[in-house]
Amino acid sequence: MITEHLENIDSIINTLLKKGKNTGDELVLLFYFFSEDEDKLEALQNKLTNLGFVEDDLYEDEGEFLLDIEYHTLFSKSSMVDIITTVSTLCTSLRVEFDGWEAEV
Repeated sequence: MITEHLENIDSIINTLLKKGKNTGDELVLLFYFFSEDEDKLEALQNKLTNLGFVEDDLYEDEGEFLLDIEYHTLFSKSSMVDIITTVSTLCTSLRVEFDGWEAEV
């Protein structure tokens, strides 16, 4: 699962650099999750909030629960890899689906 979410990181970094982001600039990463079990998603939400994630939105859509949440970090490949790896590991342990992530430009 971790590999799947890291496979496009170099392309995303190159796009950010082309759009004028510099290493060390503040970067907002947006993460998306879903589960049929609201309690599992709430547990993930609590763990992510404790890690510094903010501006979350937990909602239901057609019988599935979805969580959109953002993380503020400094722009560097290592910080992006670290947080994506942490998120993937939490999702696996809580049995929540990690639907993807993106960087805000």
